[in-house]
Amino acid sequence: SGELGYYRVAYQGDLLQRLFRSTAALSLPELVGLLDDVGALAGNGTLPLGEALALVPALADDPRREVVQRALSFASDLREHIVTDALRPNYGRFVQKLFAKRAHALGWSTKTFDDEDTRLLRSRLLFLVATEGMEPALRTEALGLVHRWLADKRAVDGDVIGAALATAARTGDRALFSRLQKEARRSKERRDRQRLLVALGQFADPALAREAAQMALSDEFDPRESISIVWAQIEWPTTRPVAWEFVKRNF
Repeated sequence: SGELGYYRVAYQGDLLQRLFRSTAALSLPELVGLLDDVGALAGNGTLPLGEALALVPALADDPRREVVQRALSFASDLREHIVTDALRPNYGRFVQKLFAKRAHALGWSTKTFDDEDTRLLRSRLLFLVATEGMEPALRTEALGLVHRWLADKRAVDGDVIGAALATAARTGDRALFSRLQKEARRSKERRDRQRLLVALGQFADPALAREAAQMALSDEFDPRESISIVWAQIEWPTTRPVAWEFVKRNF
């Protein structure tokens, strides 16, 4: 009631299904708490992942940011647990079907009438659709934003540039890698430097990933900042082996 207690609930019988048939009667904190319970139960194996996944389509269209963010979490968690290379095209279509329309409606550019929730949701939603949903238009737009930002830091809103940098880097080439590396080395603004270092950890090419990982030990950067390169690589199955070998070799 009111999500006032610090509890995890293991819903028995058909209670979970009954609650989701009656979400209109739940307050936002109650619904968010219920979704967090579902995520925890699916995460520890108590609830089959398929049952949690079945909730996503209804959540994806909810007008409330907090609910959509839970839907994004359920969808992105799939990649970690069950999406093999063979299933990746299917997963991309799944992400597109649920979230692409909303992502395109929001767009990369902030609007004067955006409320706080819209600004908070935009980066995460567009990053998922552009990378996992493999939306070429959003990727192209992100790369354009990056080039504008590199030329003039005031040209792109700070709310979106981190996600745009990471999106562009996922499919970026050596030229973009070198450009971001150069910018990170000369950047005096810690926030910008951190965004650039995280982006350098997003490159999927194994050769670029290995080169980026070496920057985590470079005297050029504070290691509390540059270790974010390795953290970013660990997030992706394609670069996790590079990060793991780097950690073992340099521990």
